[in-house]
Amino acid sequence: MEIHGYKSFNGDGTNNAGIIMPPGIYHCDGDIIYQRNGFHFARNLEDTLRYRSIEDGEPLIAEVIGRGTIDESNRYEDIEYYGYFGLYAASDMEIVRYLTHEEIVEYALKLVDRDGIKRILASRILTEEDIKMIVKENSIYEHYLDYYPKVYIKR
Repeated sequence: MEIHGYKSFNGDGTNNAGIIMPPGIYHCDGDIIYQRNGFHFARNLEDTLRYRSIEDGEPLIAEVIGRGTIDESNRYEDIEYYGYFGLYAASDMEIVRYLTHEEIVEYALKLVDRDGIKRILASRILTEEDIKMIVKENSIYEHYLDYYPKVYIKR
């Protein structure tokens, strides 16, 4: 079995255990249990941000493939976890690549779910060009961006 998805990392490139994980294939021993053991990831990019804060640095987001034993007890169809869906733990994970800032903003603008878009935008340090593109794409976010912390806008 394999599931394609995304995994987020702290702004310094570390995971929650403090380990930097460059692209490659990783294995975890033991029983794979969501929120306990295994490589955690989400089917949707916006759902990777559950445990990230821009105050810790702009999160890095990787495209991943979960393989081997996968705990699907929190998959989209079955459960909502405080507005986050499609969360998994896997015994094996391939980190395919890290997404660029531009790819992440473009991904956000393709979403229909407003909460998902806001979640992604709130995790980014936006440029003036990003803001113009966001407002051009959907003017409803102009009001949201008025309250966006100015400290997170690159000048």
